[in-house]
Amino acid sequence: MSDMITPGCILIAHPLIGDENFVQSVILIVSHDDVDGSVGFVLNQETGLTLSDAMDGEWPEIQLRKGGPIELDSLYYLHRSPALIPNGQRIDSQLYWGGDYQSMHQALVSGELQTNNIKCFVGYSGWGVDQLQQEINEESWSILPPNTVDCLDEWENLWQQMMLHLPPAVRLWKDSPILPEWN
Repeated sequence: MSDMITPGCILIAHPLIGDENFVQSVILIVSHDDVDGSVGFVLNQETGLTLSDAMDGEWPEIQLRKGGPIELDSLYYLHRSPALIPNGQRIDSQLYWGGDYQSMHQALVSGELQTNNIKCFVGYSGWGVDQLQQEINEESWSILPPNTVDCLDEWENLWQQMMLHLPPAVRLWKDSPILPEWN
């Protein structure tokens, strides 16, 4: 597998990607190995729902994002609070994914976990062993190194912003419509 694909790296969808699930997507890779393949979360697809809309019980008004097309009935989260949410998987020196659900819920409801220290997703994106590398080789994705973007920030036009990191031949597509064939 490629040394470039590591937890924390960022994938940017090519403007003409053939999969409608990933049009103008920016994905954070959270796990990658030669046994299970790769797992990531789309950072820039909103659902229009909040946690309190989608979950039973008391929840703060945190935007719920679509992390990808797999397991859309499951909740996933990125956070910077391993002391409040134990057992998360470390992505980099400050970012974790998952962890103890009850601890996460309690920390959010009590206000101990600030909403700017967590992002919540329904679903995830996944690739089999070598599948992501093949898609990168086919130029469906461009890859940026870890720490290119603060994954817990709120962004407008994230895909367009990330396109500025790419070579000019790809960058010229940054202002294309979501479906360029409609142009």
